[in-house]
Amino acid sequence: MKQSKMLEFLKQWKSIERRQKDLDYEVSQWAAAVRAEFPGGKAGDKQFSGWLSLELGIPAERQGELLERATSFQIVPDPQQWQALGGYVQIRKLVPLDRTERVAVIGAAKASGYRISTIVRQRESREVTHRALPDVVLLAEFVESLGDVPDEIRELARKYVRAMALKVA
Repeated sequence: MKQSKMLEFLKQWKSIERRQKDLDYEVSQWAAAVRAEFPGGKAGDKQFSGWLSLELGIPAERQGELLERATSFQIVPDPQQWQALGGYVQIRKLVPLDRTERVAVIGAAKASGYRISTIVRQRESREVTHRALPDVVLLAEFVESLGDVPDEIRELARKYVRAMALKVA
């Protein structure tokens, strides 16, 4: 391939990507406007999906995406913030979060420059690693690590660990 042809293809690709970013916001804005025409809650979601299917022939997978786009647009309606936060691909990660968590994640994304998905993943891993073991488990592990513990005490520690695992104790 000639250098001039390659540069032409690269320019075309960059132009397509720019237009795609604009369309990303416009499609989400459109989905939010249409979704607003129906009642809130699950019943409105179902009516919205039904309308998309009946009037536009949109398949079920795409209906789910448009519903998620509408919700994403409600979270971040500003076009500059939409672009800065990474568009629909990133903002959709905020949909399952509650309002306070969304605010925290958006603030962290703006402050750090990291993508929303990275921040959500970091926050989830922090929650998992900061869960403390129950005291009875720590005590049982300590008892197991000792070599000269009477069998009755060792069995008692094991019994309580099993009970905690079954949520009986």
